[in-house]
Amino acid sequence: MIKTLVLTSSKNYRWMSMQEIIPFITESWLRLNSDEHIVEVVDVDKDNIFKRMKEIISFDNIVCTCFTVEISRTIATFRKVLGMEFKTFFYVHGQATIGLWPLLKWAGDDYLTSNDYLVVSCERDIDCLNLAFKGAKVMLHPFLLGPQYKIDKSQKNSNFIYIGRVSEQKNLHSIILAIKLIEKQMREHHSKFTIIGGTDDLGTPVTGTLPIKYLEYLKNLVSDLSLNDLIEFRGHIDREQFNTILSDQNAIFISSSLHSDENFGVAPYQYLKAGGRGILSDWGGYAQFKDFFEGIDYLDVYQSSHGHFSDISQIARVMEKRLSNTSTIKELDHSLNSYLATISDAANKEYQKDFDIVCATDFAKKILRDREDFYKNTKSDDRNHGAQIFTCFKDQGLHQLTKAYGAKYFKKNNSSSDLIVLPMVELKDHHILITDPHRGSFEISRMAGVEKAYRTFREEAIILTDKEVEYLFGLGYVISFS
Repeated sequence: MIKTLVLTSSKNYRWMSMQEIIPFITESWLRLNSDEHIVEVVDVDKDNIFKRMKEIISFDNIVCTCFTVEISRTIATFRKVLGMEFKTFFYVHGQATIGLWPLLKWAGDDYLTSNDYLVVSCERDIDCLNLAFKGAKVMLHPFLLGPQYKIDKSQKNSNFIYIGRVSEQKNLHSIILAIKLIEKQMREHHSKFTIIGGTDDLGTPVTGTLPIKYLEYLKNLVSDLSLNDLIEFRGHIDREQFNTILSDQNAIFISSSLHSDENFGVAPYQYLKAGGRGILSDWGGYAQFKDFFEGIDYLDVYQSSHGHFSDISQIARVMEKRLSNTSTIKELDHSLNSYLATISDAANKEYQKDFDIVCATDFAKKILRDREDFYKNTKSDDRNHGAQIFTCFKDQGLHQLTKAYGAKYFKKNNSSSDLIVLPMVELKDHHILITDPHRGSFEISRMAGVEKAYRTFREEAIILTDKEVEYLFGLGYVISFS
């Protein structure tokens, strides 16, 4: 008989998606419960696990549904202090793109062995983990949460909808700028873009980029670009309102997210599963949806010396195509059972006493060292205190992870005469000032070259040299659109 202990916690419930994901993981393991495989669940927030040591010492597997300091320390104590022998199934969630530094810090460099499994929700997390713990056993368990609503496919329209956190990393400003490029066509199709969700006021923690009152920024941008009739902000809604709104319409879900730990995407998955259509960035967990649905429009994510970005002209073209294209998404055959079968096989494998330690790579160790330095050198009341691991968006460590997550190098093609300069660009004395809600503010030195007037989103002229335009084009701050 195999015995599995599932450790769970509600400490990560401040993220709405985790309120569904963690119970989903727990229920997935409970589905394996049988006469031959006993599965028990312990909530570490409520139960003193050490009072049950006589019982727990006989378990073959311990599942960590999420990371908390308490869970990691408990597992490390079981193994290092008490000498217990068991396999661990550790659900990584957003840690793949931060080098697993919390696990490394609180469980230790010698915690992970060849008996253990890191469990991820998308294949690109696997690519990221190879940078941090090369050789670790990794298992795929997507969060295939069924929706509580069904979209009426007969109610086809050309509206767009976003559901999720209103955060700089979600890159909603790029969608708004794209709408400015196709505002005429959207008005002709009576199309609107609705944003549903509350703010998180986090900025970009991994780079220490502070929040900028993003919702206010977006509303000002909509007003400045005269798009108030095309874009609506609905704010946070509860689950009942959410189900009602989505079942009553068949808008196109759009997300150009650049979030550093977009490891799945429950909201878009449920929307597509319910029969909706979608436009998603080819990024992290979103890319996994190619295995589940056919007909999603994907938006490229590009890498540059100043971090990753979306091509706003591509967003505009894809949205414009969808205005008149009412084709539906085809759901491909995918079942949770196939993933559970793989998990069951791993849980039933015999514990190997002759195991190897899976050590952290130099890449992961550097992330932890840098994190500790940032932690010491930032104020305790700093919004990103303890979360920063990269110097800025130019950090090569970040570039390695974003490449693994799907970012590709931009093909420069600024020969077109239809070039537009983004509102983030401003001339200041002897430099160019970039004020980007996602990548932060930074300066670029002026470059000699042939000067020319280029148009902006506000139909104003800005004088730049050809060398400056070429450089800004490669960063995504000058686009080509006609």
